[in-house]
Amino acid sequence: MKSIQSNFFENLKFIFMKQLHLLKFATLCFMLTLSVLINAQIYSYTSSTSGAPNSVAANATGGNLTRVNGANAPGSPCGTGFSSTNFSNAVAFSTALKAIEITVTPNANYQLNPGSVSAGQRRSGTGPVSARYAYSTDGGTTWTDQGTDQAPNNSTCGSTSSGTWDFADFSSASSIKFRIYGFNASSTAGTHQILNLTINGTVTEIDADGDGYGVLSDCDDNNASINPGAGEVCNGVDDNCDGSIDEGVQSTFYADVDGDSYGDDFNTIL
Repeated sequence: MKSIQSNFFENLKFIFMKQLHLLKFATLCFMLTLSVLINAQIYSYTSSTSGAPNSVAANATGGNLTRVNGANAPGSPCGTGFSSTNFSNAVAFSTALKAIEITVTPNANYQLNPGSVSAGQRRSGTGPVSARYAYSTDGGTTWTDQGTDQAPNNSTCGSTSSGTWDFADFSSASSIKFRIYGFNASSTAGTHQILNLTINGTVTEIDADGDGYGVLSDCDDNNASINPGAGEVCNGVDDNCDGSIDEGVQSTFYADVDGDSYGDDFNTIL
């Protein structure tokens, strides 16, 4: 009896340890997946003086940092980062103020899903005291801005303060423009330097009907009941996107043309 009890508890211990190991493995996989999602980037710029991005996510393109609304390149820029000058002394924010702009565009059949933007900013002593993030999904006609100002670090080249705007997640199948506005400068000769700018988020295949299958694999992306994982139904429609209609769900009947209660082999009805 003792031997039987001992074996029983040993087996129970083995099963418990195995289940615990599987739980730990599942938790690790979840944490790794969560980490990838949190750290996913659509666009990354590090330190090129030309404003060229360091990386852009697959299935999207991203342009260089550019100066807009009258921002200029300084005569003596910092050796790294993207520097600009000619900022206004205006203290109130406006989308007409000088800014640095980035445009990111998804490839055909894909969408951008941004969640936040961050950058290291620094100003010279007479540069813009205030800065603000904004984005536009309609080519720059309208802008959604951060609502509050940031304060670029007043220091020497390369010594930046990091600022992040964590906005409400959204998706766009069109280009998105992001800007960093600079204003409240005491002199137009003051500079604004940008380093390590990232647009965090993902680029995914468009899934218009939200059934979990993107437009490239879904034969009807406007109908959630039609997708590669759906079951075929006898309805004259290719429900599972395999190129066939009503396969495996039809029944064959033989027409009783002469009404003698026996079907005719040469008159079939599906």
